[in-house]
Amino acid sequence: MDTRKLSAFIETVRVGSINAAAEQLGYTQSGLPYILRSLEEELNVQLLERTPSGIALTESGKALFKDINAIVEKTDELNNKIIGLFSRQQHGKETRPSDLPHTQAPQ
Repeated sequence: MDTRKLSAFIETVRVGSINAAAEQLGYTQSGLPYILRSLEEELNVQLLERTPSGIALTESGKALFKDINAIVEKTDELNNKIIGLFSRQQHGKETRPSDLPHTQAPQ
């Protein structure tokens, strides 16, 4: 599952409009609907209803929104942690797994 699709879905819901989300995310106005349809096909559920005034979550969208948002947030946290570790390695301050909280070095 592509987390960029999940992020696009979250941003679309957050701003309430596909056009506004496309602009915010740097997608074309035809590109974002394609991404959202692709996500819906991948999940085999309709997440959004397109309305004249914007978008609305379907029942499936409402049921999955919290979990999708959690995945996006955790992915962002992981990416930031990886960037931090890479940065420390580049500056000669490599972190061992045992230095990280709640982990033990492999035996």
